[in-house]
Amino acid sequence: MKNPYEVLSVTSSASMDEIKRAYRDKARRYSENQAKMDELNDAYDFIINNFGSNKGNTSYADSGYGAGAAGGQTSEFGDIRAKLNSGRIDDAEMLLDGIPYQRRNAEWYYLKGTIQHRKGWLESALENFRKAKEMEPGNSEYEAAFNQLERESKGDFRRNRQNEDNEGMCIGLSAALMMLSSVIPFLTYAIPAMAAILVMFMRIECDWKWGLGVYFGTAIVSALVVPEKEAVAIYIALIGYYPLLKTLFDKLPKIVGYIVKAVFFVGVTVATYYIIMHVFGISTELLEDTQGFMIPLLVVLGLAAFIMYDIAIEKLEIAYYRKWQKQFRKLFKKH
Repeated sequence: MKNPYEVLSVTSSASMDEIKRAYRDKARRYSENQAKMDELNDAYDFIINNFGSNKGNTSYADSGYGAGAAGGQTSEFGDIRAKLNSGRIDDAEMLLDGIPYQRRNAEWYYLKGTIQHRKGWLESALENFRKAKEMEPGNSEYEAAFNQLERESKGDFRRNRQNEDNEGMCIGLSAALMMLSSVIPFLTYAIPAMAAILVMFMRIECDWKWGLGVYFGTAIVSALVVPEKEAVAIYIALIGYYPLLKTLFDKLPKIVGYIVKAVFFVGVTVATYYIIMHVFGISTELLEDTQGFMIPLLVVLGLAAFIMYDIAIEKLEIAYYRKWQKQFRKLFKKH
């Protein structure tokens, strides 16, 4: 089996937080590749099960892992392939672009296409894969990359239709959840958080644009039909889109990330308070009659709840990738 630490691009001395962050980042990148997800899950399970045991990678033979991202060829491009395998895409691209034009052979175009594919530049990637296989006919590696991406391109229309169906389903479920806030008043704050989980689901299974569509759709429907306007304000101002914004915050160093999240929460809380008073017309006399001490207290308590919500989303996302994604895709026949 492949070296688990190389699969996750971490060292054998990595902390638990570093391992979890690396797994989550990789899972987000390779969510559509079930074979890669199986590999990530196996590596993650091995590292977690052996964490702190100093076993290193004893159960994983280094069986040519360096060929993973781009076959098993050895050439002047070996260092670039190694960087691709470790997820250092920008470094690989910098080295690749530095190779003179007269030395840009079929392998160069294949690797360029691989980088573009990972960055989401599908048309450019397809063209470079095409050029690679034309320059070196019969190369199964180049042929397979071209054929796979071409099939993906042809499947875009079908996927978009399926994504539209999923988006509509998620908006409907989210709106139904939001309606419960009027029936179960003590869940005014919990229900928007539950509805936002469907935004995370769409971001994972489709992409962030579809997740954003679920957020806006739910926000509009809820503003129109949900009587409990406080829950609506919380969803619109903070909770609804946070699963999307979290992907950006998670790229920051851990301490910096928590500071940014705290500042973000306080700023949005102030904005939400304004919306509740001036847009939805909800009375805040109870807070104003407490001589000012209640608002800071609620901000502190809210910040604690927000941090717990952030941690819950992180754990739920990892659990989804590891335990539920494959079953969900089988259920809906998504390949």
